Amino acid sequence: MDPIHNEEQQPQPQHQDEQNLPADKQADPPEKDVILPEQQEALFPISQDEDTAPRPKHPIEEHPTFQEYGSSTPAAAAAESYGESTQVVWQEAPYGPTPQPAPPPQTPQVQPVPGPYDPYNSQPSWPGYPPQANTVPTNPYNPYASQPGVGSGINYAATSGMNYPPVAPAPASKPPKQPGKLARPLPLWGVLGGLGLLIVLFVVLHLTGSDWAAGSAHAAVAALLLGVLLLIALAVRMGDGMASILNKTRVRQAITSAIIIIVLFIYSGVAFSIQPSLHIAQAHSLENQQQWQPAIDEYTQGGEQAPDGADIARTYTSWGLALNKSQHYNEALTKFDTVIQKFTASSVNDELHRAQVGDIAARIGLSRQSLDTKDYDVASKSLDTVLGLPYCDNTCQAQASALDATAYYNIGEGKLQTQDYESAVNAFDKVLTKFSSAPEAGQLHSDMAKALLGMGKQERSSSCSTAIPTYQRLAKEYGDTNEGKSAQKDLNAPQDITGHFTNVESDVPFNQIGLTTGLKGGMGKDELFAKWDASKKTGIQGNGNFAFHGISQGSYDLIWYANNGSYEYVEFIYHQVSQEPTYVAEVGPLCPVNMGNVSNVHTV
Repeated sequence: MDPIHNEEQQPQPQHQDEQNLPADKQADPPEKDVILPEQQEALFPISQDEDTAPRPKHPIEEHPTFQEYGSSTPAAAAAESYGESTQVVWQEAPYGPTPQPAPPPQTPQVQPVPGPYDPYNSQPSWPGYPPQANTVPTNPYNPYASQPGVGSGINYAATSGMNYPPVAPAPASKPPKQPGKLARPLPLWGVLGGLGLLIVLFVVLHLTGSDWAAGSAHAAVAALLLGVLLLIALAVRMGDGMASILNKTRVRQAITSAIIIIVLFIYSGVAFSIQPSLHIAQAHSLENQQQWQPAIDEYTQGGEQAPDGADIARTYTSWGLALNKSQHYNEALTKFDTVIQKFTASSVNDELHRAQVGDIAARIGLSRQSLDTKDYDVASKSLDTVLGLPYCDNTCQAQASALDATAYYNIGEGKLQTQDYESAVNAFDKVLTKFSSAPEAGQLHSDMAKALLGMGKQERSSSCSTAIPTYQRLAKEYGDTNEGKSAQKDLNAPQDITGHFTNVESDVPFNQIGLTTGLKGGMGKDELFAKWDASKKTGIQGNGNFAFHGISQGSYDLIWYANNGSYEYVEFIYHQVSQEPTYVAEVGPLCPVNMGNVSNVHTV
């Protein structure tokens, strides 16, 4: 049976200061502490080792009171300081186990300190409590604050006149937030499924781009957006209690989310930074697949350009060589020309040399095609270009020369058949002058003679003087041919001399004109008539025209004659200063001489 505490009210002597106060200002009577049954049980618990069976109720035997000295409670010490005594009444049943004293009331946390006796020691000194070191509250002591459970004995009544200000209760700590639905961890299948979807998304974005770099850029943008969205989602989940201490998986969730977000951001940055490298890598792949133009485009987007873009130069050259193999020479020439004209840096010399070799091969291949189709003019032009290239070496010269000689020989033969003798002669001349060691040079001898004779006759009919060199060459170089012999004969043949005589002396009828040599001014009459007698003579027609036929090549002075039946007249005109005759007929090879107008007008 729990001990029952009956406290008799003891008369309390007034404080010395209170005894002298007026009646209207006397202190209020001291209050009594009321202890409820529940508090009694709390203050004096029954030991778990004792018999807790119900006990019969008997009159409580009152123990003699005793006065406690050296009370250790602050309230008791305060009461004693005012001359008050503190009594503790113990009452217990006459039989049964003696109840153990209850533990002392809880006081603020104390720390042991050295020093003299502390009147505020919160540990009562009644029997059953071991002595302890002097202690003080860790917080500053407030003599005016009510200390729960502080006093001497079980019930402590505050003395009258002590008025303690109220103390605000300490604020209660906020309980941790309960995790919401958004804070719950995803199931394993959800995490794995999400990662799988991300991988599929990035693969699809990479494959659906216009090229590798475009696909990577799309994936980089998607990764950046997803990273931002996941970062926002992480913040929302944190606000919904994911970081709460009640969430046992908060660390794992936070680390997993952070890793995914960081990986997405890193992937986005890397995907953006490797754009040029992806262009170059795809260009290599396209080049290996012989997709030339797409490869060049990728190399260009990867940052390569003339004059030192080795990959672009190599692709153009490889493209041209591939066109050479398929005999698309004109297209190949454009590729080689791009490299030769634009890629001039020393770092691409190897590709430049390959392009030059390919260019020569393309031009020779194109010339062969023209020869096969008998388009000799085109072939010769192409081969002439090849022979004029600075990078056409000895091998190139020999190969192109042989083909060029064939082209020109066939051009000459064709022109000879069409009686375009001048073009035929020019074509044969190309063979003889530039490719004298070619077989065609020995094959064209007779045809060249024919071409020269034909050209000579054409020239003789239009402008005879221009034909003279042609006949002379034909007679000299091809005298062993019929054409050469004919030319020599024509060159040796006598020529005609023609002209028109104008007589200004009406009283002397000049009716004959002659060709002689050795006339000089101041000659005597007999000598002059001797020259006339030895001359080749022809009559002057009524209109003044005259003509000499079959005159051998040489220089002839003109002299004219008149006979009116009474006198004979012989006359020639000469320069007064030089005494040389004015009208001289120069008879040369091949061409007749036209003296034009011959007049007997005396000139100074």
